[in-house]
Amino acid sequence: MKKSASAFFPFHNKSAVAVALTFMVMAIMYGSWIARLPDIKLQLGLSEGEIGFALIGLAAGSLIATPLSVYVLNFFGTGRSVFLATLAVCAVFTLPALAVNALTLFLLLSLVGMCDGILNISMNAAATALEKHDKINILSTCHGMFSVGLVIGPATSGWVSQTGFSFFWHIVIVAALMIIFAFLLRPHVLPVPESDTEKSGLTFPSKAIIGLGVICLCFNVCEGAIADWSGIYLRESIGSSAFIGGLGLAIFSVGMSIGRFGGDKIRALLRPGKILLIGGIVSVIGLCIVTFLSVEIAVLVGFFIAGLGLSVSVPVLFSLSTQTPGVKANVGLASVATFSMVGFMSGPPLIGFIAEASDLHYGFAFTAFLAATGVVLILLRRI
Repeated sequence: MKKSASAFFPFHNKSAVAVALTFMVMAIMYGSWIARLPDIKLQLGLSEGEIGFALIGLAAGSLIATPLSVYVLNFFGTGRSVFLATLAVCAVFTLPALAVNALTLFLLLSLVGMCDGILNISMNAAATALEKHDKINILSTCHGMFSVGLVIGPATSGWVSQTGFSFFWHIVIVAALMIIFAFLLRPHVLPVPESDTEKSGLTFPSKAIIGLGVICLCFNVCEGAIADWSGIYLRESIGSSAFIGGLGLAIFSVGMSIGRFGGDKIRALLRPGKILLIGGIVSVIGLCIVTFLSVEIAVLVGFFIAGLGLSVSVPVLFSLSTQTPGVKANVGLASVATFSMVGFMSGPPLIGFIAEASDLHYGFAFTAFLAATGVVLILLRRI
């Protein structure tokens, strides 16, 4: 098994720190918005199905981001792509607050998904380029910083929502702060080494890459579903307060953070297949607790356990995608990152449609089924 020179995050590497903090910026923007989804639902008078339809826009936009990200990285370079995409994400996340119905919310979220997808691929390209160039392990910690952002964003948003503060001005203030932070990170983001770019353009992914992508999609549908529906599930199905509703995603993200901050060390000690298998089984257990124990404290514990289980799946799968024989690193990464983003963005609308037809409990039961499917695929592929 190939090991990096260091199993711990290199805090002396300013570019690595800047890229990790950019993951956090993206998550704070996403978490600040998604934690107030119940308020948007109420404000626009939308049903679960209409929310599900609007959230398809995120998945649609992320699909558009795949071909665009290749050209963005080639044209601007890795560091500049990360910086510009960060600014774009901060700006477009203010737009859904202007929606007047499900259709306008869908269109605005398509733009959000596109910018989010480009930033997602650019950030991961920067992290893997640094790993290769500087012989370090940082990808899991970078995703851990994303989870930290998903603690900060929803927790603060839950409190702000409870005060009755305007959603529009809330998200505008958060975006302005994150843009200022992005400019502070800029001097250390721009020097990031160039990723392994594919000048010839897009390449259809190999069967090996598609297999990794499908596993990633299964797990990320679960992550996306928890991100978007945990608040509504706690507030409407469990009867929790607005604060506890926002806390659900925050607690899930705490579990994700703990797993991911230890993930770089784990990657240096265990083979990828074993990490994915253990994590998948733990995530199934957590999602079953969320589904079948309809008690507030049990649901929160279930979200935490699910977060632990899902925490290292994406970093491990992204790393594997850059090491697949016969596939250029950036092509493998862009392909698996697309499956990842589509799973993260398509999970919420799928759960919305299931909830519209039956109940949110069945929606979360579906996520447990998908996590179990991911475990089976890992065993079949013998990663």
